[in-house]
Amino acid sequence: MSRRILLWSTWVFAGIVLVFGIVLSVRTVQMARGVNTRLENKLAGLEKLRGMRNRLVPYELALGKFNAMAGDGSFSPGEPFSRLPTGLVPQDIRETRKELAEGWTVVRKTCSFTKADIRTVMMFINGVESRRPPWRLARCDIRALTPGGGIGYVEIHLEALQREARTAGAP
Repeated sequence: MSRRILLWSTWVFAGIVLVFGIVLSVRTVQMARGVNTRLENKLAGLEKLRGMRNRLVPYELALGKFNAMAGDGSFSPGEPFSRLPTGLVPQDIRETRKELAEGWTVVRKTCSFTKADIRTVMMFINGVESRRPPWRLARCDIRALTPGGGIGYVEIHLEALQREARTAGAP
């Protein structure tokens, strides 16, 4: 009789192990599906990041060129309105700054002139743009005050890049 009980308990134990194995296998397949979905999502995200990196390469090259131009020293275009032509009197000068990558700043200056000789303003802009490093005319608004032109209200918007000298230990 004990042999019969031993045989019967072996079959019961084998059955329990078989059911446990089937349950464990089904659960593993379900988990694998979830892991597969997460991995596919991560791969899609990685592909997006690769695309973004490819678009970033030209900007990194441009930044490298600007850093090479400036070296370790400062890169400043100077004050554009320090030497105004005779008869050109600014009514209002405003400045804004926006920090860019690695210590670079874009400086924007806006200046308005009332009753200004438009040719003189254009010669002034040409001179400012020909300096090294240059200022760039971003926008110019002109409203003639006389029917024949020549005199008017002028508002100019200039932009330039600037970088302070790097200090020891700075990147």
